Amino acid sequence: MVTESKYLLDDPEVFPDEGALKEVLGPACLALTELLDGFVKLGLSPEWRYYKDGGWLCRTTHKKKTTLWYG
Repeated sequence: MVTESKYLLDDPEVFPDEGALKEVLGPACLALTELLDGFVKLGLSPEWRYYKDGGWLCRTTHKKKTTLWYG
């Protein structure tokens, strides 16, 4: 019996790059791309990390301080 995951980005081998995000988000991927670009322009650093209990999450930091989690 095959069970489906409740998470869309749960494969540790598939980094959530633009191609993977387009597949999951469809047209909404443009909004996420613009959001991430805006964070970078403000001096924030988004970084994707894989967590065994929840899949891929993106953490945005300023220097060493976490400012936002999303995924």
